Amino acid sequence: MSYLRILLLAALVPVFCASLVGAECSDSELSAVFVVDGIYPGTDMELRLLSVTPVGEITNPSEEELIGAVQVYWEGQYLQLLSTLGNHTLIIEEPGDFGYSAIVDNRTGQVLFGGEVTWMGLGGLDVPPASTHAWQYTAGDPAPAPASLAVLPNPYWADIYGSPLGVAGIVIEFLRDSDVLHGFGDCGPYDVTAYIWTPSVGVTDPNEAECILIVTGRCGEPWNGGPVDNTSAPWSAVKALYR
Repeated sequence: MSYLRILLLAALVPVFCASLVGAECSDSELSAVFVVDGIYPGTDMELRLLSVTPVGEITNPSEEELIGAVQVYWEGQYLQLLSTLGNHTLIIEEPGDFGYSAIVDNRTGQVLFGGEVTWMGLGGLDVPPASTHAWQYTAGDPAPAPASLAVLPNPYWADIYGSPLGVAGIVIEFLRDSDVLHGFGDCGPYDVTAYIWTPSVGVTDPNEAECILIVTGRCGEPWNGGPVDNTSAPWSAVKALYR
């Protein structure tokens, strides 16, 4: 091996090691909840909210306890478990005039998403109430694909607007250009659960629907417990800087 090559390798080793140290992956799992607008084909996709929280204590709550966790946000009398996929359970109250959809981590009882469903109107979003982290669009290679993808059902979303699995796949591809999924992908495999939230029923307006994407795994800064910037800019504004 030439002397020059030895010098180059010697210079690269500390840089490579420093990059691993700088990643500082979280010791335990985190849940990132993305609320994405513009999922109807032909509209402009945009990340509206991002909330990142630690996965809490594993207590394996009962069905009644999971429903009780949702009742903190929605005092409905007819909440029911609709579907469970992996670590996430979809709880709904079918709307007469007003209903509700919520996704709960069935290991901890943490409500990760909660939104109203209104007949011939638009329901409000309760969880997450706001972004907890800033995000950035990154140039270059996208983040690794998720290790698994589960799609929770919504009976009010018709496949003529795009299949839920297809929509979830497009949203994931969109978000793989974010520093958030790079942070998860750099720290090992991550899993994704998706749900299409329709805040209106009756004559469902696909332009008002949003994709709720929940990512679970270990992650690097600032999502590993480091400093958090709450002043996140709209995704479209950040992404526009790179065009």
